[in-house]
Amino acid sequence: DEIAAFQARFVTEFAGLGEEVEDVGNEVLNSISISKVYEDRQNFIKQTAWEGHLVGVNLAAGEFGSSDGVLYTDYTYPTNDELDYYHSKGIQIIRLPFKWERLQRDLYAPLWEQDLNLIKGLVTHATGLGMRIILDPHNYSDRDGQEIGTITAPWAAWEDFFTKLATEFKYNPLVIFLTCNEPTKT
Repeated sequence: DEIAAFQARFVTEFAGLGEEVEDVGNEVLNSISISKVYEDRQNFIKQTAWEGHLVGVNLAAGEFGSSDGVLYTDYTYPTNDELDYYHSKGIQIIRLPFKWERLQRDLYAPLWEQDLNLIKGLVTHATGLGMRIILDPHNYSDRDGQEIGTITAPWAAWEDFFTKLATEFKYNPLVIFLTCNEPTKT
């Protein structure tokens, strides 16, 4: 099929560079390591974009470190300059991972303004460039090591978090929500 052919061509073109090809719903997100985007690959990126495929990067950031980590010490988020760079290279979609615990410090609490405002700024900047952005609560189906659906991380709390997150971005059609990265238990 068309997607399988594209994936095979992508893997062949970038063989040995360590990229991942991920299926995101009906769209293909091609995560290319930051250090692996070469100038001589731009024709390939432009060709695939023309064919209707989305070419993107995963900007790992807010999912690292302990849940109570300190911003810019234990974890960070990408900058607008990074988004500008990838946009200039033909990248059309960004996956932005973060921890649920980092964005909502306590169950059922309001979203944590510090991280929320950083994410909102990145979303505004990326979508202002015409890029799509995938918001990725990168939790592997748990919260602080407790499986979602248990007493310490109930489904109602996950629903509360996701409702609050979706409400913040509901009017932006270029925002995509990844509901659970690599569920391992649930």
